[in-house]
Amino acid sequence: MNCVVARSGDRATTREQLWLAATRSGAPAELRDPLQVAANRIVGVRLVNSARDHPSRQRLAAFLGGQLESSELALIASHIDACDVCGQALREIPDDELVARLRDASSTVGADEVAPVPQQGVAVPQVLLDHPKYKVGRFLGRGGMGAVYQAEHRLMNRQVALKIIHPRLTKNKRVIERFHQEVKAAASLAHPNIVTAYDAEQAGDLHFLIMEYVDGMSLARLVAKKGPMEVAYACHFVRQAAKGLQHAFESGMVHRDIKPHNLMLTRKGQIKILDFGMARLATESLAELELAAGADLPTLLKPGEIMGTPGYIAPEQIVDPAKADIRADIYSLGCTLYFLLTGQTPFPDIMSRQALLTPETRQPRPIHELRADLPAGLIAVLNRMISCDPARRYATPDNVIKALAPLAKAAPISSAATEPACSGKLPVAPTPAPAHDTSTFLAQCPFCKSKYRIPNKAFGASISCPNCSSFFTAAP
Repeated sequence: MNCVVARSGDRATTREQLWLAATRSGAPAELRDPLQVAANRIVGVRLVNSARDHPSRQRLAAFLGGQLESSELALIASHIDACDVCGQALREIPDDELVARLRDASSTVGADEVAPVPQQGVAVPQVLLDHPKYKVGRFLGRGGMGAVYQAEHRLMNRQVALKIIHPRLTKNKRVIERFHQEVKAAASLAHPNIVTAYDAEQAGDLHFLIMEYVDGMSLARLVAKKGPMEVAYACHFVRQAAKGLQHAFESGMVHRDIKPHNLMLTRKGQIKILDFGMARLATESLAELELAAGADLPTLLKPGEIMGTPGYIAPEQIVDPAKADIRADIYSLGCTLYFLLTGQTPFPDIMSRQALLTPETRQPRPIHELRADLPAGLIAVLNRMISCDPARRYATPDNVIKALAPLAKAAPISSAATEPACSGKLPVAPTPAPAHDTSTFLAQCPFCKSKYRIPNKAFGASISCPNCSSFFTAAP
């Protein structure tokens, strides 16, 4: 039986009400602490009591296409991390079933950030249809901030995406002012690895962001669909994201919510970062509205206290977000790299009370236990990125770009979205060549000339050389 801990949107404004909400939901006693309930309410956390509560095939298909609200998305993602049965069921969902259930799911702006639904039966608000600058087309989906539509600039014939800010937020003048400030800051970022923010508009009572339309899919959806990536692909994509973060860093900006769902892969193999400024806007605005409505300050996390996603948020960002700098984004990017390589976050239990409120004590599962083929150099880079101590991390994204360069050199860049950037199976982990074994054959890396014994069943497989990190085909 699933239990919901103070669902996002519930009105619990005192410690007693928060406690009561947790008790009525059937939450375990250790999860009824008022501060924990407040934290869970802010981030929309839902908890599963046991691995026996498997999501239905329909919910798995919806998860794969990004058709779920953020709270349920986090729930199912956490469950899949710990459940081999559902992980296998997810990969067995055929493409034709996905197409039938989730039309156009692979060509939305952030397939996991918004929830694609069939266009039929979804009415476009009249104020948008009458907009003089934009011809609004299909409804792409609905995310945490509001609805998203595909549109075309009437004069320039440019495809864009319109992200509607939820009316609950825009009723407050200070929130609207903050929205314009965040859009202005985001629009100053001009980089090929960042989704461009074009403008902020108003139609009637609707306020919306006009941004670049991305034809592709998120890395979260790609991994959910095809499994962990080969080393060169994962490093290639993370380096691209780091290039976008470096540009933002040089412009004085921090993202605060880097995760696979916010990294879009275009059909040309380019990574684009979504939603600069939106994490701060959503969290601070919602907290401010709760306070304006009469909520007791001690019962709530202060404005800006939770900006990020459980499983990817840096420890210092939870403790004191005002002190979080670009190294918090590097931490989140490291967690993303871990996910791309393994299909799970470094901290699958991050939504537990202890992990959320005392993050400095948590330790990730060593990645070599999940991927025996990973080069030692990559593991060292990854461990530095996800260090709980910001001082031990790379100081800038540019440092990450340089550190991953040797590991990403084999990654092709064309057709990466149409031809998935992962094999669906983990690359074979070769072992140094000992005495002859009839169950193996001798293969040599054509780049560094290292020799390895490869299992016969792996003939023709993609091999990642532990010595030089290059890929080659397993053959005698």
